[in-house]
Amino acid sequence: PMRLLAERTEPTDAPMRELVLGDTFLPHGSPAPGSSLGFRRRDPLPVQELDSSHVPSGIGIVYEIAGYVSHAVSAVEFQRRGDRGPALYGEAGLGQKAGPSVLQTWEYVIAVQQEQEEPSRDQLGNSLSFFTSAGSVVTLAGDTAHRANRFAAARGQQIRGLCFEGFQLDGINVAPVDSHSHGLISEIDGNVGSGVDRVEFVLRDGHRE
Repeated sequence: PMRLLAERTEPTDAPMRELVLGDTFLPHGSPAPGSSLGFRRRDPLPVQELDSSHVPSGIGIVYEIAGYVSHAVSAVEFQRRGDRGPALYGEAGLGQKAGPSVLQTWEYVIAVQQEQEEPSRDQLGNSLSFFTSAGSVVTLAGDTAHRANRFAAARGQQIRGLCFEGFQLDGINVAPVDSHSHGLISEIDGNVGSGVDRVEFVLRDGHRE
């Protein structure tokens, strides 16, 4: 997020240069090699409301993310604005405290990704990643989490290309979103086997990347 702020004075500005943002791992241990995705928790967990404290101003409901991790993620803790108050998902105190990660005053959470190899009744998955409107990714990762490179475009931006160092994804190319036209990418194509062998973007002007 700080790199993004250095490129523009207001969050609504649309910088023409390419920005590269990536994962912010809340410190604990080292993720294992490999890659895995997971998006669904089968067993709902109760939400525990915590005592409210001083809340900084800002537009997002969630302004701070923290958690507890060991071999997996045992708890996620949100500090929230308004009358919702703080909230705790899972069971705090199991493992080490990770974070907190404080969002910018104009930043808000827009998506979440869960890595979960097997359904569990006492853990929230191997890792949880939160994507924000600033194009940042905050990740809670246990010792069993697979290594994954996650990148997101900030509000007002769209992904137009990928940056690889060899076979490792290490960034994205972005471009401003034009509200009067369609997105730049019309089609995503590729080949997969035991892994991803090829990915190709088809742009609306006919070019392929």
